[in-house]
Amino acid sequence: MSVFEQDTAVTSTAEPHNYTAQLSERWTVGSICNGGYLMAIGAKSMAMSTSQPHPLSITAYYLDKSEPGPISIVVDPIQERRSSSTVAAKIIQNGTERVRFLASYTNFDKTTGDTYIENAPPSLPPLDQCLQLHKPRVEINNRIALYLPPNYIENLGKTNNQSEITGWVKLKEGGTLDLYSLILFSDALPPPIFNRIGPVGWVPTIELTVHLRAIPKPGILKCRFKTRYLTNGIVEEDGDIWDSEDNLVAISRQMAKCRPPTRNKQK
Repeated sequence: MSVFEQDTAVTSTAEPHNYTAQLSERWTVGSICNGGYLMAIGAKSMAMSTSQPHPLSITAYYLDKSEPGPISIVVDPIQERRSSSTVAAKIIQNGTERVRFLASYTNFDKTTGDTYIENAPPSLPPLDQCLQLHKPRVEINNRIALYLPPNYIENLGKTNNQSEITGWVKLKEGGTLDLYSLILFSDALPPPIFNRIGPVGWVPTIELTVHLRAIPKPGILKCRFKTRYLTNGIVEEDGDIWDSEDNLVAISRQMAKCRPPTRNKQK
């Protein structure tokens, strides 16, 4: 069992649709647990309360910060259909609701239909020509291997630079790529807005939605995250993730607060 699988393990309780988990400090930014990590745990919990095996779409609202330690997950199965199900859940820590989820589940082994993809995977230099991001003081970066094009670091923080980040990504400590690791990666890279303002400040997530499109093939992933709008301190971020065979496997969108250091000092 990989470190990620261990740290997202969910345990059933005697109460139906109630689960427990232990949040690990290995997936934190500062002292706060990463939003994609929390969503992966929520997704595993909801999968245990529905007949469909695979998360298809999950939206999370982050109501309060979550820190390493025990949590409870309360799941509410809403609807079961032949090809999909709808389920909700909430993470509770120390008596306070921290995250609320609403999700759809399906079975990718049985899904069929037309496919049309207008976009293409990001064009990246070969892996051995990219630079691995090192931020050892940010714990989650010690678990994820992210390889960026060389010009990313050179252009970081320049006002004429696009608010976009592309790169190769995988789990550092191994483990099988699955739908839950895709959920993690959807919120694990540096915010694209840092390309404009530099790697400073705090960008806490308000809402995150992840659409899963396929179970990833083995191998390293390609990813692209882009910000087009920053309005009154609220930033959006759109992402797409592609597997080793250039299959589109996940799409994400999130809304977050953009708090540069001057704003932090004022508050």
